[in-house]
Amino acid sequence: MSKTTSRKDYKADLVYTCTLFKQIETHYCPDSLNKWHAHIAGLSAIMKLYRPKKGDSPIIAAIYGQHQKSKVPLSRLMNLPKPLVQWLRELGEGLPYELMQLLTDMSCLFVTVDTTRADESLNNQACQSLLDECLDLERWFQKFLTNVSACGTNEDPPIYNRGEIKTGMPATYDLFGPAYQFTSVGEANLHIYTWTSLSSIYPLIHQAHALAEPTSTNNVPKFLLDDHSPQHAAHHLSALYISKALRCIPYCLQEGMNSWPSF
Repeated sequence: MSKTTSRKDYKADLVYTCTLFKQIETHYCPDSLNKWHAHIAGLSAIMKLYRPKKGDSPIIAAIYGQHQKSKVPLSRLMNLPKPLVQWLRELGEGLPYELMQLLTDMSCLFVTVDTTRADESLNNQACQSLLDECLDLERWFQKFLTNVSACGTNEDPPIYNRGEIKTGMPATYDLFGPAYQFTSVGEANLHIYTWTSLSSIYPLIHQAHALAEPTSTNNVPKFLLDDHSPQHAAHHLSALYISKALRCIPYCLQEGMNSWPSF
């Protein structure tokens, strides 16, 4: 493979092999995810240089659809250069494409909030606008979650009874709650991505809220108003949504599933 990449002899087989390697790599990262992150960046660079012909295999079409792109914001949450953002925003359709745009928006907002925290010259109005952007993104994620749901509501999916689902992992029932049921692996993965993203958005909103320093409670998001503090509320919501995401995993790892869903 090294000879192929050095000659820039990019073909569909190379993209497929790299994707398969990354799939295997997710199951064994004993030291850290740094190498996995680097391999995602490398494959993204290859995919921007090589475009498959129409009529290539369905799996190559899926990789070039949103499969690879969806890994990029998660691996480089606060380090998306402009060319990479443009690639992620290429035209597409369907729920995976909508999710890709939300993930890209979230990555860009993380950078903006981090930059704003280091800029003491910004006024309160600019910080309030940033808070509004974060709140808008949270609402879009909640709306997207409704569209993902098989029943078309914002209610949680149905659950398995204790011991009903057989997997090779410890049960989530006592620690996080009962495992969720889904109609497909695609629906499960969309929930995992959305709930994982929401677990990151609420701490981000808290940071933006702290920068804005609103003088009136009218400007404070309702979900940050509790008996303790906005920070406590943000942490509580973050834990809630990451727990929901973890309750999706047993469905992907149940007996009879191949290893692809767990990616």
